[in-house]
Amino acid sequence: MKRLLFLLSGNISTTPRALKSIQLALQNGHKVDVCLINRLDKWKELDKHILATLSCNVTYIPFRKEEGMLIWILVGILHRLSIWLAKPVRNNLIINAFASSKINILYYLKLRKLCENYDMVLGYSGMFYPAFIFSKQHSIPFSFDMEDFHPGEVIYHKGKKEESIRRIKMLKCILPLASYVSYGSPLIEKKMVELLGRYNVNIPYGFPLNNTFRHSDFIYSGCNEDKVQFIWFSQTISFGRGLDLILPALEKYKELIRLTLIGNMDNRFYQEVLLPYKDFIIVKEALPQEDLHKVIGKYDIGLALEQNVDENKTICLSNKIFTYLLAGLYVVATPTEAQKLLMAKFPDHGIVVDSTIEKMDACIRNIINNIQTIRIEKEHRFKDISTISWEYEEKKLLYAWNKFLG
Repeated sequence: MKRLLFLLSGNISTTPRALKSIQLALQNGHKVDVCLINRLDKWKELDKHILATLSCNVTYIPFRKEEGMLIWILVGILHRLSIWLAKPVRNNLIINAFASSKINILYYLKLRKLCENYDMVLGYSGMFYPAFIFSKQHSIPFSFDMEDFHPGEVIYHKGKKEESIRRIKMLKCILPLASYVSYGSPLIEKKMVELLGRYNVNIPYGFPLNNTFRHSDFIYSGCNEDKVQFIWFSQTISFGRGLDLILPALEKYKELIRLTLIGNMDNRFYQEVLLPYKDFIIVKEALPQEDLHKVIGKYDIGLALEQNVDENKTICLSNKIFTYLLAGLYVVATPTEAQKLLMAKFPDHGIVVDSTIEKMDACIRNIINNIQTIRIEKEHRFKDISTISWEYEEKKLLYAWNKFLG
């Protein structure tokens, strides 16, 4: 039995990749400790149901002002000071890490006090610096799960170019020292290897680990509703997620279709975008992933409406598209590079369509005209998709753990 420390930058209810890995570690007899950040209280409520099923020690690191004013002020000062220092002191790893994220600071302060003995530390959702620092302090191996291509993500604060450069500097220093790096898609791996190659740096061991789930978690369900049932879900229903691309086209057929949205509603988005389409939209609260898997099969069409808003979005694969595929839904996907590559492997499971109103209109009309065939073929799609399930992907992770933990 080995003892593993998982580090997350958010809630476990919003980090399904980490949850699946933790479950896998526990199933294989390892002892697990988890450090989390609570982003929102409603997500912490969802966490409770998940954590109750896991036999592991859990620590929430205070992040928000209401969780501790003193630490919030201290971290804010260190963050601003680091941003200022990062300009003249360009290549200092700790300054770049502190300037990059307040969470790096919180973990740095917390992990210095952690004296437990671990066999490996695993960083998730951007936590490569804390994992590296802890491994260095305790002379143990570390790994990093790169769900997104961090230098190419949307950066919401000022100094976007500087932050992207900081991330590259940190990644090229840290990742070559990792026991292994897992990637959220094949294209993220390709992009990262190419990037580090420019600096003559390589990662000794890496592999893609898709954002998929256990096929056994899904229930096949036929759909006999009069209207074609479209589904879209996310933790937050808000701007920049592609919904606005298809709504005008769907409205034309509102007597024949219904769109269900599952997630936490951004009220401004509802008022400014969704309200004119309320006649054919049903909104449901966010569900734990396990519950979502049980109900998703009731629908006909899954919408994977990713936008090329940043470099990361073009090459990542969300858990959304895998959820639809595993449930047997017919997928309507927008043409990001990663989604085109995935759907090309499963041409009978959906369609990739440009996000113009004309193309969307033609796609929806074709779906309505052929809905009976789509429904008849659903059982075949459900049975035909096992090669992208977590049962298949988890073998890569087990191999890596056996390789580096013994």
